[in-house]
Amino acid sequence: MLSKYEGHPGYKYVKDNKPTILKYLHDLFNIALLNADSAKRLHVKIISKNGFLWEEYMKIEIRQYYSEELVVFCEELQPTEHLLQYDLIISDFPIDPPNDSPVLVWHMPPAKRDLDQLQKIITQKSR
Repeated sequence: MLSKYEGHPGYKYVKDNKPTILKYLHDLFNIALLNADSAKRLHVKIISKNGFLWEEYMKIEIRQYYSEELVVFCEELQPTEHLLQYDLIISDFPIDPPNDSPVLVWHMPPAKRDLDQLQKIITQKSR
């Protein structure tokens, strides 16, 4: 596309800056592809009244069924940027999330019903 315009007199800057423009376009497409891939993953925040060990145990249990390509664990509850950093909260007690994210209340160990709920949410997210 750039080759088509670099010969036109009104687009002289294209010929002079073609390597730089190509680099920026390449970076732009790479970022767009990475963002599209990240958007298909389910970002999960795990919160527990039972403590850190319960959270780690649940992460291990979830990781047995779902790879990092499907489920990503988030650490922050309050987002520090404009966008939310998680799509779902898994907890051992009912909570009011700071946004409209769904909350799954799980027990230890997670029941088949719990894993089925997670599977349903992952399926909806990956569409």
